[in-house]
Amino acid sequence: ITTTKTDSARKTLGVIGWATPAKDAAWALDTLTALTDSGEEWRLRLVGAEPRINGTAGEAAYAADVMAQIASLGSRVELVGQVTDIPAELENIGIIISSSTRESFHYGLAEGVASGALPVVRNWPSLAPFGGAHGTWPDEWIVDTPEEAAQRILTTVPESSQIDHLPDAQESAR
Repeated sequence: ITTTKTDSARKTLGVIGWATPAKDAAWALDTLTALTDSGEEWRLRLVGAEPRINGTAGEAAYAADVMAQIASLGSRVELVGQVTDIPAELENIGIIISSSTRESFHYGLAEGVASGALPVVRNWPSLAPFGGAHGTWPDEWIVDTPEEAAQRILTTVPESSQIDHLPDAQESAR
């Protein structure tokens, strides 16, 4: 995976795979809203299939809620769709988000970290009583709320619009 980033990646969050309710894209959207409240221009790229409108009742409700939230955020959210070249897509993402309610590992997050993106990991609430994300990822990457996620991003992302990689992503992974 390349660690080359576009100039706009510094202020671009990304979620790889967001179609199911367990991926909870609404949490990432809430993080974007918290960042936007900081007065800076931030974007969110949602990579992968869209939620199923015609799925189960839970899937349909999730799809309706998330798509409404996306519509309210307008051009700050980009729906990328399915891609076959994740490394190329990650060149556009400077902050990789794990917004899931539960995961076993989260491969998309690992790919983002390998690309040099700053990791922000929600402490998977369905698994929090059992250690949550702490059993898999470094503690400094893990947050509980979208506001904490925004704070992690605002205090970690460098001011320069040119980045080779964001601090602590690959270094913490070693």
